Amino acid sequence: HVRSRRQRQMCIRDRVGGERVLRIIVHATDRTLHERNKAIVARRYRWAYIEKRQGDDLAALLDPALAFNESRTRAALAVRGGNQSKGGFDSYVARRDRFVTAFPDMVHSLLSLDVSDDGSQVVTHWTWSGTHLGAYRAPDYDGRPLVMPATGARVQCSGVSIDNVKNGLITQHSAFYDEADLRAQIMRHLPLASPALRALGAPTNAWLLYTSDA
Repeated sequence: HVRSRRQRQMCIRDRVGGERVLRIIVHATDRTLHERNKAIVARRYRWAYIEKRQGDDLAALLDPALAFNESRTRAALAVRGGNQSKGGFDSYVARRDRFVTAFPDMVHSLLSLDVSDDGSQVVTHWTWSGTHLGAYRAPDYDGRPLVMPATGARVQCSGVSIDNVKNGLITQHSAFYDEADLRAQIMRHLPLASPALRALGAPTNAWLLYTSDA
């Protein structure tokens, strides 16, 4: 017995061995999976950047073998080496720590979360703002580890992240934003640089520090 109108529309009737057989083809999408994976990604943002939880808590969301495409976060700088996957849960947590140390009052907002048809990938549009109150550590344009001491600059950054989720854990994370623009916002508040240098966002040796472990 076929009850639903949709099922009646999907019925294919055939005859097998002289008997009429009713075949029902149903195409279904697991929206529960879509919502669950969106919630996992939203929780990662909340735990990592709003609640600033430690690695032990983040381990409940991130696969230990996380493929973390960290180099893509600096694509606008054209750092040598291209877009390579830098593996690891530890690398993700270290990158997060660099941001929350440099911008401890960071306010993070998720603008949208879109899920792929099969539910396995979540694309997030986000934005955050904060004050440069701590040292910001990142590779410089030539790849050298760079430290940008606190300037008190108010900055804003927007971007897109892609998370692949499998069996309740994020297995791959990539983030795309304009690192060069973020750095330029900091440089404009540099008191030791000339107005021309601040306008260009150019580094100055009197203020920028290079270390062996950014």
